[in-house]
Amino acid sequence: MRKIFTEYYSPQKNIFFQHLLDYQDEENAQPFKAESHSFYELLFVVSGKAEQMINENRYLASAGDLIVLDKQQLKKQQYLLQDGDYERYVLRFNPHLISLDSANINDIFHLLLFGNNGVFTILKQSDTKQANVAEYFQKIERLTLQPNDECTLIQMIATILDLTTAIHKQNQLGTLAPVQVQVNEHIRTIIQYVSDNIFSNLTLEKMATDLYLSPYYISHLFSKYMGMPLKKYINNIKIHKAQELIAAGESPTATALKLGFQYYSTFFNTYKKILGQPPSVDKHTNDVDRKS
Repeated sequence: MRKIFTEYYSPQKNIFFQHLLDYQDEENAQPFKAESHSFYELLFVVSGKAEQMINENRYLASAGDLIVLDKQQLKKQQYLLQDGDYERYVLRFNPHLISLDSANINDIFHLLLFGNNGVFTILKQSDTKQANVAEYFQKIERLTLQPNDECTLIQMIATILDLTTAIHKQNQLGTLAPVQVQVNEHIRTIIQYVSDNIFSNLTLEKMATDLYLSPYYISHLFSKYMGMPLKKYINNIKIHKAQELIAAGESPTATALKLGFQYYSTFFNTYKKILGQPPSVDKHTNDVDRKS
C-alpha cells in the first residue's frame, strides 16, 4: 500500500517532487510496475529497505541511500524488506531546466550528476550525509508548500542546482563507499543491443538471431526480470529518443523514418500513447512522467 505526503508539479510540468511511503499490506498488495521516462530522477531513501532494478542491475536500497538516474533508464521497485515502511523522496526534472549554451554546456545537470559517462549513480548513507542530501530534499518539500508561482520556481531550480552540485562535489572526492550491485548479463546484453540498434526496425526474431538466443527466452526473461514486455521497452526507448530529435529541430516524419518505423501512423500513435501528446517541433515541453 502507498501513502503520499507531498506531491508537486511545477507550472510547466518540468519539475516533479514526491514524498511517499510504501508499507506491507498482504491483503491489498499491488505489483510494482517498471517505468522509463525522459527526466533525470533522484530517489532518496528516508527509511526502510527495498530492492530496486535499474536496467540489468539489482540493488538493495536502504535508509540514507541516494539513487541518481539518467533519462530513459528502466527502473522497477521489486519488493519491500523486513516488514517495514519504505519512505523516500522522488525528484524528477527536465534535463533542459538550465542550459548554458553560451558556455557550450547544453546539459549542465548531466555534467554535474554523471560527468562524461554513466547512466546511474548510487551514493551510500555516509556520502549523502556528508553532502547534506537530506537537507536539500527537505528544503524542496518546504518550497512545495509555497504559492506555485515564478518566485517559488526560481527558488526550486536554485535548490536543485545546489543539490546536484553537492552530489558532483561528493563524486569528485573519489572516496565514495562501495556499492554492491548484482548484474544479469543476458539483460545487459539485450539492453545494449536495443541501444546499439535504436535506429533500425527492431524485431524479436532479428534480435534472437544476432544474440544466439531463442525469441521465447528473450521475451520471457525480459518480462520476468524487468516487469515490462520487451516490445513496450523498445517503444519507450524509441519514443524518448524521438522526443529528443524533435526538440532539436528534426521533423516528426524524418524522426519516424530515422528510428525505423515503417509507417508514420504507427509512430504517431505510439508517440501519443507514451508521451500523452502528438509529436511536434516544440522544444522540451513534454510533461514529466507521473508514475513513481
